[in-house]
Amino acid sequence: MTRLAATALVVLALAACGTPRAGQAPPLREAAAPAQQLMPTPQADLAAPVIAAPARPQAPAVPTQMTVSLGALAAGTYTVHLHTICNGGTAFHITTIGFVSGSQPVLTLPAADFGKGWCLVVYTDPSATKVVAYRPL
Repeated sequence: MTRLAATALVVLALAACGTPRAGQAPPLREAAAPAQQLMPTPQADLAAPVIAAPARPQAPAVPTQMTVSLGALAAGTYTVHLHTICNGGTAFHITTIGFVSGSQPVLTLPAADFGKGWCLVVYTDPSATKVVAYRPL
């Protein structure tokens, strides 16, 4: 290929690509449309309705106290202790709850005492020598 033919091919290729020839101004391009024109604004009647999130139901109030029945006991007065396990041994003693009387005694205890594996131990006498009942919490 001659030098003249190669030059002619380059000129034709440049003309086809829109490259300006020597002495000519570059072609004008259309200005890009602003973003507002590319994304039309939705009309009010086409907008999806806003649905409010459902209200969460309130959790039930956590009781601060719970009542415990000690079962059927013979008539009398009993000492009640709180132990770490259902064992009458003093090594497992946490505290003395107090005294109950009657044949169907009940106690009201703090809710925090429940669910820990603790146990109520009911003694027949204040010296805590004879166990009459156990009540797991």
